Amino acid sequence: MLMTCCVRAQDSSEPIICLRPSMPEFPGWYDSLMKFMENFHMPDSITFKGQVMVSFEVDTTGCVGFVKLKTSSGIELLDVAIIQYYLTMPRWKPGSEKDGVKYLSPLKFE
Repeated sequence: MLMTCCVRAQDSSEPIICLRPSMPEFPGWYDSLMKFMENFHMPDSITFKGQVMVSFEVDTTGCVGFVKLKTSSGIELLDVAIIQYYLTMPRWKPGSEKDGVKYLSPLKFE
């Protein structure tokens, strides 16, 4: 949950300072995250076209965990391979949230 904390002067409704917790950052930012996603290789014995929705959490140390499929491919071998791949994600730069941050990521197969 992202919360914004604003400090106001007593005689003003305008904020003087607004602080918002920083979000975790993937090493190398967005482009590197997209390359990581593109590097997933489907097991050779599987043919699948469609999209899988993957949820995961980045904890306060930057580690990825709690990987689950919100939308399955319907192919158990592929689903397991996707979860295992997400668990190999490098450590993120932690954010300032006191709890982990949850993400939902589409993974498309064409």
